[in-house]
Amino acid sequence: MKKYIISMAATIAVMAAVTTGCADDNELALGEGRVTVSTSISTDVKVQSRAETTAELAENCMVWISKKDKGLVRRYDHLADIPADGIKLMSGDYVAEAWTGDSVPASWDKRWFKGYQPFTVQAGATTNVNVVCKVANVVASVAYSDQVKDVLSDYTMTIGHNRGSLEYIGDTDAKGYFMMPSTDKNLTWTLSGTLADGSPFTKIGVIENAAPATWYKLNVKYTGSDIELGGGYITIEVDQSAVNNEDTVVIEMAPDISGFGFDISKQLMAEKGNVGRCSFFVRGTTPLTDIVIANDELDAMLGIGGNDINLLKMSSDISSAIAAKGVTLLGSFSGVSQGLMYKVSFEDAFTSRLGDGEHRYTIRAVDSNGKEATATLIIKVSDAAVITYDIVAADVWATSATITGAIVKDTATNVKMRYRKLGASEWTDVEYTRSGNALSAIITGLSPATTYEYVVVCDETPAPAPMTFTTEAAKQLPNCGFEDWQQPGGSNATLIYASGDDMFWDSGNHGSAKMSKQVTTPDASIKHGGSYSAKLASQFVGFGTLGAFAAGNIFVGQFLGTENTTKGILGWGREWTTRPKALRGYIKYTPQNVTYSSTDKISKGDLDRGIIYIALVDGSTMSYGSYSGWPQIVATKDIDNYSFNKDGANVIAYGEKIFTEAVGGESSMVQFEIPLNYVRTDIKPSNIIITCSASQYGDYYSGGPSVMYLDDFELVY
Repeated sequence: MKKYIISMAATIAVMAAVTTGCADDNELALGEGRVTVSTSISTDVKVQSRAETTAELAENCMVWISKKDKGLVRRYDHLADIPADGIKLMSGDYVAEAWTGDSVPASWDKRWFKGYQPFTVQAGATTNVNVVCKVANVVASVAYSDQVKDVLSDYTMTIGHNRGSLEYIGDTDAKGYFMMPSTDKNLTWTLSGTLADGSPFTKIGVIENAAPATWYKLNVKYTGSDIELGGGYITIEVDQSAVNNEDTVVIEMAPDISGFGFDISKQLMAEKGNVGRCSFFVRGTTPLTDIVIANDELDAMLGIGGNDINLLKMSSDISSAIAAKGVTLLGSFSGVSQGLMYKVSFEDAFTSRLGDGEHRYTIRAVDSNGKEATATLIIKVSDAAVITYDIVAADVWATSATITGAIVKDTATNVKMRYRKLGASEWTDVEYTRSGNALSAIITGLSPATTYEYVVVCDETPAPAPMTFTTEAAKQLPNCGFEDWQQPGGSNATLIYASGDDMFWDSGNHGSAKMSKQVTTPDASIKHGGSYSAKLASQFVGFGTLGAFAAGNIFVGQFLGTENTTKGILGWGREWTTRPKALRGYIKYTPQNVTYSSTDKISKGDLDRGIIYIALVDGSTMSYGSYSGWPQIVATKDIDNYSFNKDGANVIAYGEKIFTEAVGGESSMVQFEIPLNYVRTDIKPSNIIITCSASQYGDYYSGGPSVMYLDDFELVY
């Protein structure tokens, strides 16, 4: 059996070193063990484009680790998220699961791989875990006997389920890959063609409870002898077997560059003449060919005839010369780790000569496959007793900010962190926390869209020049009171923005208007302020049995189109970079019993539920058919694969409120507030998503004739 190997982390032999002001983060705590993970992926076909395949599998691979008595304990949505020196876990029994590939309803070439591997972590030991992922799709192919070809022409086999299908045209050995939806476990097939007498032929069948990782071979045979009656003698036998394995592709991660005992993405602070040793690791999953260091003063410091040096392609004379001046290279030169790991150290002989100011070293590593990684090491040297750091952009909010600094000299006394509005005369001291020599303070009660300055001071030295930051604006949603509406000429759909303005909100009116109904309309009878509220009315849209249930809804984005008459395609999200703490608004909600249900999430007769949720997401986008560029595309035809995932890797913050009973008076509204839970605070968002529905499962065409009124939305900062 052949297999893919995705190398996620190598077992690292830790080399002894001392780093000024930093602990060795490779040390294990009491009861901990280390886990290195690799994933073997078994494939069933010969891979044609290895470069493209390896890149896609590496990008999409997820690894989750669960402990039997605690559930999920580690989640890595990308290979690059896994620590290069392994994963630290407390001793005990665990399960590693891995997924990669493309999970689509039906495809000729997109496959989904899944693996499951139990393992045990022992205290003080390294455990190597290999998760074998196998094709998780249902696989189907068709073969025709020669006798069939004598009695049937222009034949096509269509195989699929209610989310997608494939047409096997003519005599083909192609395999189709299917991901079965939760609502349909059966794979259906339809054989059509033309008999020898010119009459049409159709035969239909079902493969019940189609199993993942199973190959169904549909063998079409002719068992009769009378060509005139050929259609009656055509039979289809289905053979099934486990998916086999045929090919090998090796996928490695790009090299990893990491500080030894410190975060290389953050600047190091040190006292002039007392920096000490500073070391970093460069690790690869295939042998490294280049480790290049560049700095504007490198030639002046080392005398190498230039301001960059390739540590893996220098002569022994140069190696000895730079080592004497304080730059050393240690590596693994034998065994399985040969060429895979190096430690570069700036020794005291080098760092003690660094002058005041910022010293920036660009590090570039390349492996034998041409994969490349870069990092920047910043050493900030100062003769001051304390230092003020530049603020991190993501640490500045609308009404708060986190400022940082450090104590350089232990002789520093009466250390203070303070801030003021730019141009003000008086400073405000703020309480700070100290970890080692690092200082950090959270300033609250700030004004949005305002510039402040801050500084760390002490009695030891004169106050340095202050740093500045500007708080985020307390930006509000356009048309947040739902006052502006229009119905353009030639369109039956009521739109939620004024003529001449840009669209921000939209609804399902574009689809329902085709049946002369509106699911979202302005309402003057029930409101909190202004002239109108938004009335979201769930209802059946159609005539007789022609049509579908449609939820009253409003969302940030745009209704993109329909397919199969009633299936909507929505683009969710608009550009947004500020970070509110909550969404506040007013609501009146009257739920009714569910009258339509096509999902097991809610049943007929249950009380319907309304929902409002808000999310801030990063700049990643989705595609569906000809539609692309949206933070989220919702396609109700394939809702299992094209719906919003609040736990998705693109989500920065999320909040929701589900209404399980009536709220508000007979003609009055009540206030609601939905706090945002930030799962990532290291970046700012790129887009905002808000969705409101009078029927929570309306995207599954399920709910009752419930009505929700909304008014005066406000983002709380």
